Amino acid sequence: MSSHIIYVSLDNSNDDDTHNRTYKTINEALTDIFTIQNITLSIHNRLLIRLHPGHYKESIILPSFVDLEGISKSSVILSFNHDLFQQDYIVKLKSNSSIKNITLLLDNKITYKPEETPEDNTDVKPTKMGIYIENENNILIENIAFIDNNNNKYKNILKAIHLYGGYINYIKNININLKLGFGEIYGIYLEE
Repeated sequence: MSSHIIYVSLDNSNDDDTHNRTYKTINEALTDIFTIQNITLSIHNRLLIRLHPGHYKESIILPSFVDLEGISKSSVILSFNHDLFQQDYIVKLKSNSSIKNITLLLDNKITYKPEETPEDNTDVKPTKMGIYIENENNILIENIAFIDNNNNKYKNILKAIHLYGGYINYIKNININLKLGFGEIYGIYLEE
């Protein structure tokens, strides 16, 4: 049960009758909650971020005791933002966090910083991950769809979920629909 609920909507709308502030991006909401409002979270004092319908283009790190939940998997999409030099993941989960009711669009477009652009990138295989978990515990992934953009001209490595150490308690109702192009595809990739 969440103690705090905040809303994210691309058009700043909030169809709930509460007077809670609505944010335009997930990162804006996280920044406000942790740096401006300085809320301390715990197992008994959780934060729920509820996403309204839309296509959110951002990479996020979901802190401990934060739950990210879409209104519905069919109406909430999260993907990379190619206007920024983003991380290799869409969502990085920390211990005691959860993600529910969202579609993750794994884009296999290659985005380099100018100083990192290889002369011939035909053999470069950058990794793109939907969800990345590194040495974290007690995580819930529920009702998540992983899809790609059918752009298979790059030799990327696509991973729906990448688990590095730690353990997960629950993965429920996930749908992985990734098509193999020139690269490699993994549904759930386990690394010790």
